[in-house]
Amino acid sequence: MKFSNYPKLQEFVKKELFPQSYKDMYEICIGATSYNFCVITSKGKYLLKLLQDKNLFLKIKALNQLNGTLHKTEIEDFQKYKLLLMPYFDGHKLRYKDCSESLVLRFWQAYQPIGHLNLDKYMIEPRWDNMVQYNRIEQLLKTARQDIFTRCYYKIIKTMKKDLVSLSFPCQIIHGDLTANNVLVAPKSIPYILDWGSVRYGYSSEDLSSLILQLSGFRTPFGRISRLKKLFSNIDKYAQLSSEEWLYGVQSFYLNLLQRRLSNMRKQSFHKRFSLLLIALGYFRVRSFIMKGKATPR
Repeated sequence: MKFSNYPKLQEFVKKELFPQSYKDMYEICIGATSYNFCVITSKGKYLLKLLQDKNLFLKIKALNQLNGTLHKTEIEDFQKYKLLLMPYFDGHKLRYKDCSESLVLRFWQAYQPIGHLNLDKYMIEPRWDNMVQYNRIEQLLKTARQDIFTRCYYKIIKTMKKDLVSLSFPCQIIHGDLTANNVLVAPKSIPYILDWGSVRYGYSSEDLSSLILQLSGFRTPFGRISRLKKLFSNIDKYAQLSSEEWLYGVQSFYLNLLQRRLSNMRKQSFHKRFSLLLIALGYFRVRSFIMKGKATPR
Protein backbone atom coordinates (compact mmCIF):
# COMPACT_ATOMS: atom_id res chain seq x y z
CA MET A 1 0.00 0.00 0.00
CA LYS A 2 2.25 2.75 -1.30
CA PHE A 3 1.20 6.31 -0.55
CA SER A 4 0.07 7.85 -3.84
CA ASN A 5 0.97 11.45 -2.92
CA TYR A 6 4.42 10.59 -1.62
CA PRO A 7 6.26 13.40 -3.56
CA LYS A 8 3.92 16.05 -2.13
CA LEU A 9 4.21 14.57 1.35
CA GLN A 10 7.98 14.55 1.11
CA GLU A 11 7.96 18.19 0.02
CA PHE A 12 5.62 19.08 2.92
CA VAL A 13 7.83 17.34 5.48
CA LYS A 14 10.97 18.94 4.09
CA LYS A 15 9.61 22.51 3.90
CA GLU A 16 7.10 22.67 6.75
CA LEU A 17 8.37 20.27 9.41
CA PHE A 18 12.16 20.14 9.02
CA PRO A 19 13.24 23.07 6.81
CA GLN A 20 16.78 23.13 8.21
CA SER A 21 17.49 19.52 9.18
CA TYR A 22 15.69 17.24 6.67
CA LYS A 23 17.80 14.47 5.09
CA ASP A 24 15.58 11.66 3.83
CA MET A 25 12.39 9.64 4.45
CA TYR A 26 11.03 6.23 3.50
CA GLU A 27 7.85 4.20 4.00
CA ILE A 28 7.77 1.55 6.74
CA CYS A 29 5.32 -0.67 8.64
CA ILE A 30 2.59 -0.55 6.01
CA GLY A 31 -0.71 -1.25 7.76
CA ALA A 32 -4.42 -1.40 7.05
CA THR A 33 -5.35 1.83 8.86
CA SER A 34 -2.39 4.16 8.37
CA TYR A 35 0.64 5.07 6.30
CA ASN A 36 3.91 5.10 8.25
CA PHE A 37 7.25 6.67 7.38
CA CYS A 38 10.67 7.07 8.91
CA VAL A 39 11.98 10.64 8.58
CA ILE A 40 15.74 11.08 8.88
CA THR A 41 17.03 14.48 9.99
CA SER A 42 20.32 15.87 11.28
CA LYS A 43 18.71 15.84 14.76
CA GLY A 44 17.64 12.18 14.64
CA LYS A 45 14.87 9.94 13.32
CA TYR A 46 11.12 10.45 13.58
CA LEU A 47 8.08 8.25 12.97
CA LEU A 48 5.51 9.88 10.71
CA LYS A 49 1.98 8.39 10.73
CA LEU A 50 -0.82 9.48 8.38
CA LEU A 51 -4.44 8.75 9.36
CA GLN A 52 -7.81 9.51 7.81
CA ASP A 53 -10.11 7.97 10.42
CA LYS A 54 -10.95 10.66 13.00
CA ASN A 55 -11.73 8.23 15.82
CA LEU A 56 -8.56 6.26 15.18
CA PHE A 57 -6.56 9.47 15.20
CA LEU A 58 -8.01 10.56 18.55
CA LYS A 59 -7.44 7.09 19.97
CA ILE A 60 -3.77 6.98 18.99
CA LYS A 61 -3.25 10.50 20.25
CA ALA A 62 -4.71 9.54 23.64
CA LEU A 63 -2.77 6.29 23.91
CA ASN A 64 0.68 7.48 22.91
CA GLN A 65 1.32 8.52 26.50
CA LEU A 66 1.73 4.86 27.43
CA ASN A 67 4.96 4.58 25.45
CA GLY A 68 7.20 6.87 27.47
CA THR A 69 8.63 9.57 25.23
CA LEU A 70 5.89 9.01 22.64
CA HIS A 71 3.84 11.56 24.57
CA LYS A 72 5.88 14.14 22.61
CA THR A 73 3.67 13.53 19.59
CA GLU A 74 3.18 16.53 17.30
CA ILE A 75 0.08 16.87 15.13
CA GLU A 76 -0.20 18.45 11.69
CA ASP A 77 -2.76 18.54 8.87
CA PHE A 78 -1.79 17.30 5.41
CA GLN A 79 -4.49 17.36 2.76
CA LYS A 80 -7.28 15.09 4.11
CA TYR A 81 -4.97 13.38 6.61
CA LYS A 82 -4.00 13.92 10.20
CA LEU A 83 -0.26 13.62 10.50
CA LEU A 84 1.34 12.40 13.73
CA LEU A 85 5.05 12.97 14.25
CA MET A 86 6.75 11.18 17.12
CA PRO A 87 10.19 9.89 18.10
CA TYR A 88 11.41 6.88 16.15
CA PHE A 89 12.91 3.92 17.97
CA ASP A 90 15.41 1.65 16.28
CA GLY A 91 14.81 -1.96 17.14
CA HIS A 92 13.23 -5.21 15.97
CA LYS A 93 9.99 -7.06 16.54
CA LEU A 94 9.88 -9.26 19.61
CA ARG A 95 11.37 -12.74 19.19
CA TYR A 96 11.32 -15.79 21.43
CA LYS A 97 15.04 -15.50 22.11
CA ASP A 98 14.53 -11.93 23.40
CA CYS A 99 12.23 -13.13 26.21
CA SER A 100 14.60 -13.07 29.17
CA GLU A 101 13.14 -12.65 32.66
CA SER A 102 14.19 -8.99 32.71
CA LEU A 103 12.55 -8.23 29.36
CA VAL A 104 9.35 -10.02 30.41
CA LEU A 105 9.24 -7.88 33.56
CA ARG A 106 9.72 -4.69 31.51
CA PHE A 107 7.05 -5.83 29.08
CA TRP A 108 4.61 -6.41 31.94
CA GLN A 109 5.33 -2.96 33.37
CA ALA A 110 4.52 -1.46 29.95
CA TYR A 111 1.42 -3.61 29.46
CA GLN A 112 -0.24 -3.40 32.87
CA PRO A 113 -1.40 0.26 32.64
CA ILE A 114 -3.59 -0.57 29.62
CA GLY A 115 -6.35 -1.98 31.80
CA HIS A 116 -6.62 1.27 33.75
CA LEU A 117 -7.04 3.61 30.80
CA ASN A 118 -9.89 6.09 30.90
CA LEU A 119 -11.07 6.42 27.31
CA ASP A 120 -14.21 7.69 25.64
CA LYS A 121 -16.39 4.83 24.42
CA TYR A 122 -16.08 5.84 20.77
CA MET A 123 -12.35 5.11 20.98
CA ILE A 124 -12.90 1.48 21.91
CA GLU A 125 -13.60 -1.37 19.47
CA PRO A 126 -16.53 -3.72 20.23
CA ARG A 127 -15.78 -6.61 22.53
CA TRP A 128 -15.00 -9.96 20.91
CA ASP A 129 -17.00 -12.87 22.29
CA ASN A 130 -15.83 -16.44 21.79
CA MET A 131 -19.34 -17.77 21.14
CA VAL A 132 -19.99 -15.05 18.56
CA GLN A 133 -16.71 -15.95 16.85
CA TYR A 134 -17.70 -19.62 16.93
CA ASN A 135 -21.06 -18.86 15.28
CA ARG A 136 -19.34 -16.86 12.53
CA ILE A 137 -17.01 -19.76 11.77
CA GLU A 138 -19.93 -22.16 11.67
CA GLN A 139 -21.72 -19.95 9.12
CA LEU A 140 -18.57 -19.71 7.00
CA LEU A 141 -18.29 -23.50 6.93
CA LYS A 142 -21.95 -23.94 6.00
CA THR A 143 -21.54 -21.78 2.90
CA ALA A 144 -18.14 -23.20 1.93
CA ARG A 145 -17.46 -25.99 -0.53
CA GLN A 146 -18.00 -29.25 1.35
CA ASP A 147 -14.88 -31.41 1.26
CA ILE A 148 -12.57 -33.24 3.63
CA PHE A 149 -11.13 -30.00 4.99
CA THR A 150 -14.55 -28.52 5.73
CA ARG A 151 -15.56 -31.68 7.57
CA CYS A 152 -12.35 -31.63 9.62
CA TYR A 153 -12.80 -27.95 10.54
CA TYR A 154 -16.35 -28.78 11.65
CA LYS A 155 -15.14 -31.53 13.94
CA ILE A 156 -12.50 -29.26 15.46
CA ILE A 157 -14.84 -26.36 16.25
CA LYS A 158 -17.58 -28.69 17.52
CA THR A 159 -15.08 -30.14 19.97
CA MET A 160 -13.93 -26.64 20.93
CA LYS A 161 -17.54 -25.61 21.55
CA LYS A 162 -17.82 -28.19 24.34
CA ASP A 163 -14.85 -26.53 26.08
CA LEU A 164 -15.74 -22.86 25.53
CA VAL A 165 -15.06 -20.87 28.66
CA SER A 166 -17.32 -18.04 29.84
CA LEU A 167 -15.70 -15.63 32.30
CA SER A 168 -18.03 -13.94 34.77
CA PHE A 169 -15.88 -11.10 36.13
CA PRO A 170 -15.84 -7.62 34.50
CA CYS A 171 -13.83 -6.90 31.37
CA GLN A 172 -11.05 -4.36 31.17
CA ILE A 173 -9.46 -2.44 28.32
CA ILE A 174 -6.96 -4.55 26.37
CA HIS A 175 -4.64 -3.93 23.41
CA GLY A 176 -6.68 -6.17 21.11
CA ASP A 177 -3.89 -6.97 18.63
CA LEU A 178 -0.93 -7.91 20.79
CA THR A 179 1.38 -9.76 18.40
CA ALA A 180 5.16 -9.95 18.22
CA ASN A 181 5.00 -7.43 15.35
CA ASN A 182 3.48 -4.90 17.74
CA VAL A 183 6.16 -5.19 20.42
CA LEU A 184 9.34 -3.34 19.46
CA VAL A 185 12.53 -4.32 21.26
CA ALA A 186 14.79 -1.26 21.35
CA PRO A 187 18.48 -1.23 22.35
CA LYS A 188 19.20 -2.39 25.92
CA SER A 189 16.23 -4.81 25.63
CA ILE A 190 13.60 -2.15 26.24
CA PRO A 191 10.17 -3.23 24.89
CA TYR A 192 7.64 -0.76 23.49
CA ILE A 193 4.04 -1.77 22.77
CA LEU A 194 2.89 -0.28 19.46
CA ASP A 195 -0.21 0.02 17.24
CA TRP A 196 -3.13 0.80 19.52
CA GLY A 197 -5.84 0.94 16.84
CA SER A 198 -7.62 -2.21 18.07
CA VAL A 199 -8.03 -1.26 21.74
CA ARG A 200 -11.23 -2.87 23.08
CA TYR A 201 -12.85 -4.39 26.15
CA GLY A 202 -11.85 -7.93 26.97
CA TYR A 203 -9.57 -9.97 29.23
CA SER A 204 -5.81 -9.70 29.54
CA SER A 205 -5.50 -13.43 28.81
CA GLU A 206 -6.60 -12.67 25.23
CA ASP A 207 -3.65 -10.33 24.68
CA LEU A 208 -1.14 -12.48 26.53
CA SER A 209 -2.22 -15.76 24.92
CA SER A 210 -2.05 -14.22 21.46
CA LEU A 211 1.51 -13.04 22.03
CA ILE A 212 2.75 -16.19 23.75
CA LEU A 213 1.23 -18.57 21.21
CA GLN A 214 2.75 -16.65 18.31
CA LEU A 215 6.20 -16.62 19.93
CA SER A 216 5.87 -20.36 20.57
CA GLY A 217 5.16 -21.00 16.87
CA PHE A 218 1.44 -21.83 17.11
CA ARG A 219 0.52 -19.53 14.21
CA THR A 220 2.19 -22.26 12.16
CA PRO A 221 1.80 -26.06 12.30
CA PHE A 222 5.07 -26.30 14.23
CA GLY A 223 4.23 -24.88 17.65
CA ARG A 224 6.57 -25.94 20.43
CA ILE A 225 5.21 -26.82 23.87
CA SER A 226 8.66 -26.35 25.44
CA ARG A 227 8.64 -22.69 24.41
CA LEU A 228 5.03 -22.31 25.46
CA LYS A 229 5.82 -23.69 28.89
CA LYS A 230 8.69 -21.26 29.43
CA LEU A 231 6.76 -18.20 28.24
CA PHE A 232 3.66 -19.08 30.28
CA SER A 233 5.81 -19.52 33.37
CA ASN A 234 7.63 -16.21 32.90
CA ILE A 235 4.59 -14.03 32.23
CA ASP A 236 2.32 -15.70 34.79
CA LYS A 237 4.69 -14.68 37.58
CA TYR A 238 3.20 -11.23 37.08
CA ALA A 239 -0.20 -11.86 35.44
CA GLN A 240 -1.32 -14.53 37.96
CA LEU A 241 -4.13 -15.83 35.74
CA SER A 242 -6.16 -18.95 36.43
CA SER A 243 -6.16 -21.95 34.08
CA GLU A 244 -9.71 -20.96 33.10
CA GLU A 245 -8.60 -17.47 32.08
CA TRP A 246 -5.69 -18.84 30.06
CA LEU A 247 -7.99 -21.29 28.29
CA TYR A 248 -10.37 -18.43 27.43
CA GLY A 249 -7.47 -16.52 25.87
CA VAL A 250 -6.26 -19.56 23.94
CA GLN A 251 -9.76 -20.19 22.58
CA SER A 252 -10.02 -16.56 21.52
CA PHE A 253 -6.69 -16.88 19.66
CA TYR A 254 -7.74 -19.97 17.70
CA LEU A 255 -11.29 -18.82 16.95
CA ASN A 256 -10.12 -15.47 15.61
CA LEU A 257 -7.34 -17.10 13.59
CA LEU A 258 -9.81 -19.57 12.08
CA GLN A 259 -12.33 -16.88 11.26
CA ARG A 260 -9.76 -14.75 9.44
CA ARG A 261 -8.33 -17.64 7.46
CA LEU A 262 -11.68 -19.25 6.60
CA SER A 263 -13.08 -15.93 5.36
CA ASN A 264 -10.76 -16.32 2.34
CA MET A 265 -11.09 -20.09 2.05
CA ARG A 266 -12.23 -20.04 -1.59
CA LYS A 267 -8.95 -18.43 -2.62
CA GLN A 268 -6.77 -20.82 -0.65
CA SER A 269 -4.64 -23.51 -2.22
CA PHE A 270 -4.61 -27.13 -1.04
CA HIS A 271 -1.35 -26.42 0.79
CA LYS A 272 -2.82 -23.47 2.72
CA ARG A 273 -5.96 -25.39 3.65
CA PHE A 274 -3.92 -28.33 4.88
CA SER A 275 -1.61 -25.99 6.81
CA LEU A 276 -4.62 -24.32 8.49
CA LEU A 277 -5.92 -27.73 9.51
CA LEU A 278 -2.61 -28.55 11.21
CA ILE A 279 -2.57 -25.15 12.92
CA ALA A 280 -6.12 -25.66 14.24
CA LEU A 281 -5.18 -29.08 15.61
CA GLY A 282 -2.56 -27.32 17.70
CA TYR A 283 -5.41 -26.13 19.93
CA PHE A 284 -5.69 -29.56 21.49
CA ARG A 285 -2.00 -29.64 22.38
CA VAL A 286 -2.24 -26.24 24.04
CA ARG A 287 -5.50 -27.14 25.79
CA SER A 288 -3.90 -30.30 27.19
CA PHE A 289 -0.96 -28.29 28.49
CA ILE A 290 -3.24 -25.83 30.30
CA MET A 291 -5.66 -28.39 31.70
CA LYS A 292 -2.78 -30.30 33.28
CA GLY A 293 -2.28 -27.29 35.51
CA LYS A 294 0.71 -25.67 33.84
CA ALA A 295 -0.90 -22.24 34.16
CA THR A 296 -0.81 -20.90 37.68
CA PRO A 297 -4.18 -21.21 39.49
CA ARG A 298 -5.57 -17.99 40.97
